[in-house]
Amino acid sequence: MAFHTLAVADEHKTNNFDFIRLLAASMVVFSHSFYLLATPARPLSESEPLTFLTGGQMTFGQLGVWIFFAISGYLITQSLLRSTSYASYFTKRSLRIFPALVVDIFIAAFIWGPLVTTLPLAEYFSSYGTYRYLLNVNLYRIVYELPGVFTDNPLRNFVNGSLWTLPFEFTCYIGIVLLHFLFILRNRYVYAAFYFLGLIAWAIIYQTKYYTFVIPILGLPIQYLTLSIYFGTGALFFLFRDKIPLRFSWSVIVLAIWCLGFYLNLGVVFSYFCLPYITFWFVYEPKIKLHGVARLGDFSYGLYIYSWTVQQTIIHFLGAQIPWLVMCFLSFLLTIPLAMFSWFAIEKKALRIKDRLFKKKEVLREPEVLLNQPEMLES
Repeated sequence: MAFHTLAVADEHKTNNFDFIRLLAASMVVFSHSFYLLATPARPLSESEPLTFLTGGQMTFGQLGVWIFFAISGYLITQSLLRSTSYASYFTKRSLRIFPALVVDIFIAAFIWGPLVTTLPLAEYFSSYGTYRYLLNVNLYRIVYELPGVFTDNPLRNFVNGSLWTLPFEFTCYIGIVLLHFLFILRNRYVYAAFYFLGLIAWAIIYQTKYYTFVIPILGLPIQYLTLSIYFGTGALFFLFRDKIPLRFSWSVIVLAIWCLGFYLNLGVVFSYFCLPYITFWFVYEPKIKLHGVARLGDFSYGLYIYSWTVQQTIIHFLGAQIPWLVMCFLSFLLTIPLAMFSWFAIEKKALRIKDRLFKKKEVLREPEVLLNQPEMLES
């Protein structure tokens, strides 16, 4: 049996979202195993497989992050349209991100830092930089350094570089609410027009000096707003899910077009549409039965937020000359237990709080319905 559209596939209870999240997080860990070991003598372009294959257009780490944002755009749009209010929506989103993040930040500052710092412990704990790191709980203007930590690694002083995507993710959460409030999201054709106008505007900005502009207050470099395109494409797929066919033959054609894009040095541009289509085909393909992969839990977020620090620690103790295969093996071996801790001790309990707060049955209403009944939002 083959599903005819994304909407029909979405009606079935089984999907591979948990697997694709875990795969995306694993891609990031795999890619960072090369990135954090890169030196002038061992450049990333000659070591990271996808970087080499695409002529530097894409890494496995970027691919994983793009997948995260594409599926996030799809699922977060669904979450918003099922929420009873904007407050309930932001509460649910915050419970998914912040509890595990806060614990990660405190572990880094008060357990990890003291173990690897080159400073005397008294100096480490009396340093302003130790407590400045705690400001990462606000998501914006990320602090990457702890006093004396990872100062001799190839990528010096970066305690957790993976945190950089989180403010962009949360900004997308805010942006989708603004689009709904402004009635843009409530009609899918209006949203589609806005989306494509946004692509044109981005293409223009990309050619100007404003490409390096930093957004005031948020402190986010505008060039990384490319991530919002994947999020926006995911939202577009959700809104038009009854129009989008999911077929193996189409996914093969889309993959071929994407490969052509890399040949033309336009791989990233082509990926805005090609990657989400292939991802959602994979997620909902009934012959790919990977929905049981998260039977024990969803370890993807913990794998993502802890892996960088684990990898920097491996380099700190073993040196930057270790083979990438050893680095990759140890990265997963040491990070998976932390991801499991994060899920069972923090994330799962936070989700239970969310379930208790929002017991009301979710009834999805189409954007066109919400346009006439703005107060009718289900959690």
